[in-house]
Amino acid sequence: MPKAIEFPNAAPQWVSSRDCVRFFALVDGQVLQCFVSVEALMDHFGIGGRDSDEAVRAFEMHRSTIQATANRKTETVENRGSEVLLRSDDFPRQATTVPSPRVKPLTTNISSAIRKDPALLSQIDQANSILNEEYVRPGMRITAEWDVLPTSGEPLVQLVLKDDETEASVNNLFTRDDLNDLRAGWFSFFQIWMNLTDARGSRLRQAFGSTVAVGE
Repeated sequence: MPKAIEFPNAAPQWVSSRDCVRFFALVDGQVLQCFVSVEALMDHFGIGGRDSDEAVRAFEMHRSTIQATANRKTETVENRGSEVLLRSDDFPRQATTVPSPRVKPLTTNISSAIRKDPALLSQIDQANSILNEEYVRPGMRITAEWDVLPTSGEPLVQLVLKDDETEASVNNLFTRDDLNDLRAGWFSFFQIWMNLTDARGSRLRQAFGSTVAVGE
């Protein structure tokens, strides 16, 4: 009988003693530990070495692919008290879709105030992953700058997106709740990206017009 398998939307954890990223599955309501090895992340998901932060970011960027592989492997696990370890050969070669780790279309600058808050930093890393996956196109050079704005109430997180080619920039403010589930609140992210695209296009048109005027 097929097992009922779910993956809670919880933050992954780096396990240094095993060189793995750990995440969890619920199999027929029981918790099962899942691990993906750093070798698998290096071979299939573009990380350049055994850096814990890079490994966790790679998992977040490719969570759905890794969980789908864990789902298939979990169905073969008979002992409910055991674990699932995903190695490099558990992933088909054609699944590799990540560019060389040297290619970084998105540059990120994260303030010290955010880095001191692990929960918020995890949310920012996920947001940057979404930007890389769904918005930044090959050939673009984009910088994302994140900072916390002090307020009398709940702190606000400011994202400044800059196009390095044209120096166009836009910004938006997010609450912690906004960042807690950016895929559900995708419109805010979509809106800031469209604003940057418009500003970038305007700068490119101005530069093109200046070039034509000089040529005439």
